[in-house]
Amino acid sequence: MRVQSLQLAVVAMVRLFAFFALLIGTVSPVVAQGVPAFCDIQRLESAPDQEATNDLRYKSYGNYCEGFDPQLVSNKAKVAIEIISMTVGPVDFDPSATKVFVAAAVKNVGPVSVQFRSAQNFDSYRLDTELKEGTVFEWNPSRVFAKTIFKPATLGFLGTIGDSIVPLVVTNGGAPNLSALPSQLYIWLKPHQALNDLQWRWLDSVAGQCVQGSTTFQAIAAVPEIASAAPRFFSLPMSSGTSHCIEISAIDSKGKAVPGTVALLVLPSQ
Repeated sequence: MRVQSLQLAVVAMVRLFAFFALLIGTVSPVVAQGVPAFCDIQRLESAPDQEATNDLRYKSYGNYCEGFDPQLVSNKAKVAIEIISMTVGPVDFDPSATKVFVAAAVKNVGPVSVQFRSAQNFDSYRLDTELKEGTVFEWNPSRVFAKTIFKPATLGFLGTIGDSIVPLVVTNGGAPNLSALPSQLYIWLKPHQALNDLQWRWLDSVAGQCVQGSTTFQAIAAVPEIASAAPRFFSLPMSSGTSHCIEISAIDSKGKAVPGTVALLVLPSQ
């Protein structure tokens, strides 16, 4: 009986190992193919199951991943207001172009995690890549983006190092000239609930930490608005000196202040 029980146990163990091997091979095939770590693995694994818009599905293109996934919400923000784009100067390109250049606006930083997300439909279109120090990302918008309903003017470009935001420069006439940058920051905000009375102000940065400053809040909208979760766009002059943090505040539809968003920025020298 003991021998028979041992044999049954061995058979059960072999079957269990075989099951897990099959499961791993089924669930995570994209990981085994050497997809860059900055890509959204969850999106890659769900993409083959999407029957619609197959040519636009989120997939790897070597040094970046890009695609459209209408059924998977990947936004993991836990804040009321999220900064989804920050560029130095405006973004304007032809979607049918085969080369658009993206670089960090700050020299000698990296690696910078980069995400493109549409402010029109925040959770469906996405591009992920990484900028090594001193490198420029060459993007072909005609491959995927031109086939979507999204517009260049409302495409968010966000660069980050850890929890800090690194503004990006987007050009279509060659690599950006970091020695002659525009003096304005262009920002897209994505509220995650109905909000109004959005305002911003600079905060001081001390030893890499944001602290309360003496500047007053400035309205983002030129006129009073109805509470909405619609994306908001605004621009502001580049800060210099110690003011390298920005704070965004707002109130909800009941007139109650929501927790503000504070972001540490890595800005180019002025």
